[in-house]
Amino acid sequence: MKSRNLLPILSILVLGATACGEEPEPFAAYPFEIYTGADPAGGGATYTVPVWSNVASATFALEGTCCTLTTGTGGEATITANTPGLSELVVTAGAEEQRIQIHVAEYTAAQYATGKASYEQNTCARSGCHEATSGPDNTPSAAAEHNDDALLLNIRAGNDPDGDIVRDFHRFTVPNDVVAYVRALPPKGNPGPDN
Repeated sequence: MKSRNLLPILSILVLGATACGEEPEPFAAYPFEIYTGADPAGGGATYTVPVWSNVASATFALEGTCCTLTTGTGGEATITANTPGLSELVVTAGAEEQRIQIHVAEYTAAQYATGKASYEQNTCARSGCHEATSGPDNTPSAAAEHNDDALLLNIRAGNDPDGDIVRDFHRFTVPNDVVAYVRALPPKGNPGPDN
């Protein structure tokens, strides 16, 4: 029996497996843009936004003075807004870089209080809705990538800022100040591409 050289066959199998295999996910950090708030006079709320990269070794650097940056492990960081204005977060993974604009609006303690009262009056945190541990995420983990107008349109008319669905049941008469409260809710976790 003649012996066959298996090298050509193995090469074809390896190349075929590589060609058919999944491409590695490209480097990204979320959210792609950040909208948050600050109460420079104090007495209102703390506004924090989690940032997450799909590359665990990613590094984070803040350009600007409106926020502070706390880095974690595994591609995680947290932005805490201190003063209104613009900053930029630079997320780096190897030779790749992503720049995330941070827009910080000024909210007062009175706006936060009015927003909280409206949120509670409309029972947004009731069972099955936006509870702290369950229900759709309306904390900065999901809401930080949308400006105030988009959030208000979602709350008042049910229009999903991501364009996924229109919620007919989600139509509330709320003041603009509800955004000052929603942006100060404790984040539920890390943001992602669908948030």
